[in-house]
Amino acid sequence: MEDTDLKQEMFTVSDATMALLLVNPKAASALAPFLGQERTLSAAAAYAGLKLPTMSYWVGKLRTAGLIVLTRRQQRAGSAIAHYRSVASAFYVPYTLLPKNVVERFRQQMHATLERQLSAALDEAYGPWSEAWGLRIGLHPTGHASIQQVCGEGEPMNPAAFPAFNTWDALRLSADEARELQQELFAVIERYRRSGGKETHLIRIAVAPLP
Repeated sequence: MEDTDLKQEMFTVSDATMALLLVNPKAASALAPFLGQERTLSAAAAYAGLKLPTMSYWVGKLRTAGLIVLTRRQQRAGSAIAHYRSVASAFYVPYTLLPKNVVERFRQQMHATLERQLSAALDEAYGPWSEAWGLRIGLHPTGHASIQQVCGEGEPMNPAAFPAFNTWDALRLSADEARELQQELFAVIERYRRSGGKETHLIRIAVAPLP
């Protein structure tokens, strides 16, 4: 029998068992091939780089949890081929459904993965200039000691000289100025999100008040 309750809008998770399955890296890898599209077990296994028995195991778990559904059976000589699809193209998992240690571990793993990707990409972009770099240790305008990555004889790095950019700084801002900066940075991201370029760039932007 085919399942028919497909919801291709955002699906808000309200069940703790479903939430834990979604943040399980192995389960998430098995779910990915079915997000917003229909696939067979063999096609999904090839997409995810998993062995067919492993994919079959996780599809059983995901289907029992209500995360994917059987959409149709393709008739052929012998046994029919089952096709599956996720019940939504995206899922929202409230942190309140997850134990605090799970949330913290998930966030740390996510940040660590992105940090490794960013670091490797920056090393590649900055490579030709690496021997001209050093560290500048001095007093920041906030009154605290600071360490900056600089070029040459302690000159701040010129962003225009590189095809990438990475910096940390501390600014003295009023609450209104901080809010304005946050909104401007968000607007920049949204503008470039619609550019349609072919090369993916990893962007990291953060604004937070320090004690």
